Amino acid sequence: MPPPRRWTAKLAATAGVSDIDFSLQFGKRQLEFQLSEVGQSLGLTETDMARQIRNAFFGETVQTVQRGLEEVDVVVRYPQDARSSLSDVYALRIALPGGDTVPITAVADISETRGFSTIERADGRRVLRVTAKVDPDVTTADNVNGNLTTAFLPQLSDRYVGLSWSLSGQAADQNEDLTNLLGAMGIAMLGIFVMLASFTRSYVMPMVILTTVAYGVVGAVVGHVWLGYPLTFVSLFGIVALSGVVVNDTILLLDDYGRRLSHYPRIDKAKALADSAARRFRPILMTTLSTAFGLLPMIYETSMQAKFLIPMAISLGFGILIATPILLLAVPATILILEDLSAPLRWVLQKRSPDIENRPNRPACPSHSLTKSMS
Repeated sequence: MPPPRRWTAKLAATAGVSDIDFSLQFGKRQLEFQLSEVGQSLGLTETDMARQIRNAFFGETVQTVQRGLEEVDVVVRYPQDARSSLSDVYALRIALPGGDTVPITAVADISETRGFSTIERADGRRVLRVTAKVDPDVTTADNVNGNLTTAFLPQLSDRYVGLSWSLSGQAADQNEDLTNLLGAMGIAMLGIFVMLASFTRSYVMPMVILTTVAYGVVGAVVGHVWLGYPLTFVSLFGIVALSGVVVNDTILLLDDYGRRLSHYPRIDKAKALADSAARRFRPILMTTLSTAFGLLPMIYETSMQAKFLIPMAISLGFGILIATPILLLAVPATILILEDLSAPLRWVLQKRSPDIENRPNRPACPSHSLTKSMS
């Protein structure tokens, strides 16, 4: 494990980070022995070297003698005057596999360090916890964790074999909440897809409608960048709420488009889409502006109670404000592109079933006409 000071140096150089602390507390001074390349070339291993050092100073039990009812261990080690000072360590001789002895300084690198008073372990591995406080006026915990996880921590893992790292505390809880939120949002999108598929009797149109959610996400990101707010966990709640509003606006547009196809079967689809966009422009615009301007007081509120909700308001307000003009242009364009792509398939189906046109007409409804146009 690398020295704790090396772990905290990166945090100390980050603006807005203070009160850095780590769980390992320094204890007594100690000597570390690192087997050198010379020792390895002579056939010596770290286990052999460590065993000889321990036997020299702490002794090795070579025999157990029965004395009355007690057992007495016979321990062999260096005499007292040869193991009482630090210089005796550097004068220690190590036995090689061939029987010869060499000074320990010839086969090992000796360095003086400080040990730790307590060592924490998790699943049998040593653990070091590094904590710090972040000034929200200067930076955010997400930015600090992002800087550490993108470059610094992977470099440490590459430098020290067997080293692993993970985020804990508030960052770990936030990642878990984010995973749960994304899972819940996926279930919500699946529910919306099933509902729209049953309404339109098509699998293509729900996909077109759900693509508008991406336009709202773009607007939410633009709003955060423009106002200088970081994209936080609370912002995702605003994006989830934004998804429902954007989908509703798209349904208003496509519902009018389906009605026009049902009433005027021979109408040009490009003209029908343009007329639907023009007709639904006012209600969609009114919904957008009322939602966006209604959130402005919350966005520019300076009290601490509202500061927590500002990212969510930015996601919802700017998301719908930017997504509305995009969906009024992108959704009709997407439908026309799909119409062009499905034209060859529709031609093949008509060739195989020429009697389709002679069948009795079904009662016209918006969903049936909309499905027929995309089939």
